[in-house]
Amino acid sequence: MTYEHDARRDEGAAPATLRVDDAGWVPAPGACDACDVVAEASLGTSSNRLTFPHFSIAQVCHEAGASYARHAHERAYLALVQQGSHQDEVGRESEVAQSATVVVMPSGVAHANRIGGEGVRMLLVTLEPTLREFARLPTRWRVLHGGPVARVFLRLRQTLALPPESERTAVEELLLELVDVVAGTPERIRESVPTCVRAARTMLNDSACETFLLRDLARATQVDAAYLSRAFRRAEGCTMGEYRRWLRARKAARLLGKGRMPLAEVAFEAGFADQSHLSRVFKTEFGVTPLRYQRLMR
Repeated sequence: MTYEHDARRDEGAAPATLRVDDAGWVPAPGACDACDVVAEASLGTSSNRLTFPHFSIAQVCHEAGASYARHAHERAYLALVQQGSHQDEVGRESEVAQSATVVVMPSGVAHANRIGGEGVRMLLVTLEPTLREFARLPTRWRVLHGGPVARVFLRLRQTLALPPESERTAVEELLLELVDVVAGTPERIRESVPTCVRAARTMLNDSACETFLLRDLARATQVDAAYLSRAFRRAEGCTMGEYRRWLRARKAARLLGKGRMPLAEVAFEAGFADQSHLSRVFKTEFGVTPLRYQRLMR
């Protein structure tokens, strides 16, 4: 399951376009006047960089509590959050990205970032403009929680753990697959969500570890159970049971990303019946076992 936040640029606002010189990011004349000029080198600390004809990959870390004023990038990027969290702000929209979340950032989109209290470590894939000759570059900011894109990213992370000189072809193929999967992931824009769905979603978000019966949710939202079930499925693209499992898997990913908690404790804290239940749901969601995920995120 993929759960997504996406946002259009502010209506009536021209998209920000940037050019870059040796000094860093420089806004093109008349564009993105409200953006601060931010040097690329100042945005976190990068390591383990690999370059390919149409991509580059690096581990990027940001210190706890750091913030970056409104800026944009000349090149699009895809980022898998491994540890910690950060908040993206694009126009009037904002979203928090945590472990196992993928951020899709097109080139030229003005945004601000706030780093969480534990800092953040990400696997960052930068897309070169030459890629558009044979693949679709992203055109909208998107925040994807789990699902196919995260699974391909985790396969990429596993491959990067192998000797790079023998795996360059495999890495490049996975990078191309990653871009294709992002392009093929349907965009979901919610124009009108029924009040009962918003209320049910809030209840599930606030109490993901609790077990709700359908009749309990229907009673709380004051609608018929069958109506609520159908309305939720239309609005969210999944059942309420699937949504709850996804919430628990995300919580488990955040706990595993910290790398210090035993799996049995992760299962308990995330609301699973036991470690076996956690393993089944987690592998279905992310394509790797919880133990493998915990090791990859270190």
